[in-house]
Amino acid sequence: MPGPMMFPPMPPYQPRRRVGVWIVVVMLLIGLGISVLVNMVQFGTTLAGGDIRQTVISGEGADKIAVVPIDGLIDGNSVQTFDKELKEVEKDSGVKALVVEIDTPGGSATASDEMYHRLDQFKNDKKIPVVVAMRGMATSGGYYVSCAADYIFAEPGCLTGNIGVLFPRFNMSKLFDKWGIAETTITATVPGHSYKNAGSMFQPENPQDEAYLQGLVDGTFAQFKAVVQTGRKATLTDKKGDVFSGKAFIAQDALDRGLIDKIGYPEKAYDYAASAAGLAGHSVVRYTPNATLLQLLTARSNIQRGESGASSAMVNIDGFSVDARAVEDLFSARPLLLWRGN
Repeated sequence: MPGPMMFPPMPPYQPRRRVGVWIVVVMLLIGLGISVLVNMVQFGTTLAGGDIRQTVISGEGADKIAVVPIDGLIDGNSVQTFDKELKEVEKDSGVKALVVEIDTPGGSATASDEMYHRLDQFKNDKKIPVVVAMRGMATSGGYYVSCAADYIFAEPGCLTGNIGVLFPRFNMSKLFDKWGIAETTITATVPGHSYKNAGSMFQPENPQDEAYLQGLVDGTFAQFKAVVQTGRKATLTDKKGDVFSGKAFIAQDALDRGLIDKIGYPEKAYDYAASAAGLAGHSVVRYTPNATLLQLLTARSNIQRGESGASSAMVNIDGFSVDARAVEDLFSARPLLLWRGN
């Protein structure tokens, strides 16, 4: 009698292999998505952030009052943004007056001077009324830029003035002495005293270096003072001797000293600009940069500026959110036109 029929053994079921394939596919898709996203972000400025957006605030008509903002800490990025906005305004033949809305504690002396120069150039080339509308704060570098305007408004609670120069420095030489640490920086050999390492935080202060650094600060202050006297020569009064003391002033005190022309909100500045330009019917249009693709991708609703996922390295100075790298640049040893009343 024949034995039982034998069947070849079935291959073992291997469900994990199919799962493993899907995992690989998903990982590849994720990698591809990340690659596409990175490339989109890299080209974000070209795709979405290269143009200036125009937003009608009020009114209608071909004649325009252009509104350009300056807010946050003044640095190199502020200069570039301001220049782009003014170039867009310059191309628009419908613009008959400019209002610059300012809300800043100031910042870099160089950047403030560049923005002042750019606004002054715009005024001389375009030959239209230029008005400043100060909002919450227009101190130090913010006031410096304002001096290029024909007329200055400030909100009642605005802080402005603060005309002076900072040169932030920190000296750690005593701490180093305590721990037995010494700086051994070498500078080029020159006859007399070398100033190449002047102001080093790791060495004790010495009279020659201090006099040299003080001269740099005083030179920057003289430039600031000249800008104010040129821009406000018709109204400036210093009866109390404190205009150039570094004090910040509330709007009424600034008006008493001739630092501003009128107390009023931005709407009053728009009206004044229209009147100065001789306009009967007009529109008020704000010029601001389009958000970059990176900003659009990382934006979150109902949050304050500087709190998005792309801004994890942000710090707060006097209520303004600022990139930490800008703060590092500003607080290195260089002249600053910056309010430090906090």
